[in-house]
Amino acid sequence: MEISKDTVEILRNFATINPNIVFNQGNLIKSVKPGQAALAKAYVSENFPQTFGIYDLNEFLLALTMFGQESVRLSFHDNHVVIADSSGLYRTSYYFIDPELVASSTTDKEVVMPKCQLKFSLDKRTLNYIRKSSSGFGLDYLVVSPKGNNLVELKVTELKKQKDKEEFGNAFVCEVPAEFESDDFRFTFLVSNFKMIDGDYDVEVSNSYISHFTNKEQPIEYWVATER
Repeated sequence: MEISKDTVEILRNFATINPNIVFNQGNLIKSVKPGQAALAKAYVSENFPQTFGIYDLNEFLLALTMFGQESVRLSFHDNHVVIADSSGLYRTSYYFIDPELVASSTTDKEVVMPKCQLKFSLDKRTLNYIRKSSSGFGLDYLVVSPKGNNLVELKVTELKKQKDKEEFGNAFVCEVPAEFESDDFRFTFLVSNFKMIDGDYDVEVSNSYISHFTNKEQPIEYWVATER
């Protein structure tokens, strides 16, 4: 079988969530951040013939891409995969790890979103502004609050370690259209959990401390915990 560039890109993204991964037989791959603060799943064009574990996904990606832009062919065996260039003259063997040893990197449970209190769209440009302002200003949190007229304010900020989580210091702010029945909400995210691949997303947020990000162009979904 061959690995597409799109799948390699998805795996690069998943490596930022957790470097351990279990590939299950089929075309669905998942990744879970340690502590389960973020979960991602994607349907890919490849159909993996067996279940296997990878301890270091970045290392596995190096094996997949070491022959440059050439397409590579994968031949699966019981405990390893042979990765070869298009000519078959160059190849490397990469050995699997027992999936049980990296079980925390994946889950067989389907996430069922509870009733959501807020829906909005997050485009690629805004997502990148959130990440850049967080890293550039040293700000840890994204606070989402109602602004009226079917708008929500997205504020990248810092929070005092108090019960009321008072905001202080530098901030990045923007407003986006949204759907909500009540304006009695204030959702807080850790920006470090925003490991999504670049793109535009439909976002749903629930009072049950969970949110759902659905990529508009690719079959990729993320679930991110909100802060209590």
